Amino acid sequence: MGKVVASRKLYQIRISKYLQSEDLNDIRALNFDQAYQEYGYGIWETLSIWNKDGRNGDAISKEYEGSAQINDTGKDLHNINRMINDHFECRHIKSVRLLRSCKGGMILPHFDYLEFQNGFTRLHVVLDIDDTCLNSEGDVVYQMEAGDVWFLDGRELHSATSISPSGKLCLMIDFSPHEPFERLFKSTPLLDHPPISTPLVRNKPMEDALVSALLTLNQYSPSHRVKDIMAILNQFCFERKVPHSAFYPLLDQVFDVRVNPNNHEIYQHIKSIMIVSGHHES
Repeated sequence: MGKVVASRKLYQIRISKYLQSEDLNDIRALNFDQAYQEYGYGIWETLSIWNKDGRNGDAISKEYEGSAQINDTGKDLHNINRMINDHFECRHIKSVRLLRSCKGGMILPHFDYLEFQNGFTRLHVVLDIDDTCLNSEGDVVYQMEAGDVWFLDGRELHSATSISPSGKLCLMIDFSPHEPFERLFKSTPLLDHPPISTPLVRNKPMEDALVSALLTLNQYSPSHRVKDIMAILNQFCFERKVPHSAFYPLLDQVFDVRVNPNNHEIYQHIKSIMIVSGHHES
């Protein structure tokens, strides 16, 4: 038996009650923040709409006493706010962000909350998605559906990718970590879903030649291509029989200091943020 996956579907919302296709297109057209880009690759971006002080552009997660305030951008999203108020106990919310990922955008494998004392309970509300969008936790790859509300256990190694032009659009809602799931929602009972029971099966082998090709690519690539190489391997982890637990051990081989010292240094810096130190504002 493999390790039990902590992330799970908790709840279901009928998105069409609140948002139509034109609303989703309007959201995608908003000017998203540039926060946490060290974690992302391609089009992976967030937009803060509720935060500590209710200010636009305050996109970095913060631990604090009290509840999140809606900023000016969020105040224009009436149907989003109605959805949140209908289903969630807002007094426990610390932040709400929109997340957009598409056209090969991904978030590289990482741990959340490394820079925090307590962290958060993070729920993803899926507003729009297609079958090119994949998530992972540990060595398990899985899919979400529109209307799903998922708890994502950020303390486990996790990643996500979206291939299509439309990709994934969702809300990320951070709650106080001290409240049980039942106290985060209004009266509707939670779904009695077990941890992920039907992970995607990846049948393509991960040939040694692919790792050798990445090593050669690193050898002849300038430093700004380090993330490109990391993204290629991450996509392999979603598609082939290579678990995400092998992601950094394989990259340690690819970015061996003897192959390309400059790229080795940059890779080690990125890796440290992802799995050791977390995000720190400069």
